[in-house]
Amino acid sequence: MSGQSHKTRTQAGSRHTGPRSVEGKRKSSRNALKHGLTARMNIDLSSLSRIGELSRSLAMYYPSCAPTNELIQQAADYQHKIEQIRRLKADLLARFLAGDNPSSMTTASNMPQSNSPGRTMTKGPLELGLSWQRLDRYERRALYRRQVAFRELDQELVIFNRSYGTVRDLIP
Repeated sequence: MSGQSHKTRTQAGSRHTGPRSVEGKRKSSRNALKHGLTARMNIDLSSLSRIGELSRSLAMYYPSCAPTNELIQQAADYQHKIEQIRRLKADLLARFLAGDNPSSMTTASNMPQSNSPGRTMTKGPLELGLSWQRLDRYERRALYRRQVAFRELDQELVIFNRSYGTVRDLIP
């Protein structure tokens, strides 16, 4: 990589620092509230039940200690988020194919109906694509965070095995 291209990219990146106006900052701060995927909220009983089920199934393969239990809980939570996002994506596609208005779906966007004068664009497929991209971005983030939790769990397992022997040796 040439020094000039690095300098150009650095200068270009420094100009894009996010919203500067108070209104822009306020609007930007509410982006994650559009559909609640990243919001901390009260979890319903079925979600708690599913996360507990996932935690219990993972706990069978790892020793029980505070760091491991926390990582198991994180992995189960992210797995549940992945399942939720995939259900939302399936629902989004089913509703689109059934002819429902995409603006009433998971993430409504106020996109214009045309991208240039004289050329109209169907709002449905455009909004479907934008909603799908948003959900896909949240799914990738949850997949990555679940993977990080599993890597850390594996590191804890290696430390445990070095200290106490394998988990299988402790199971009667």
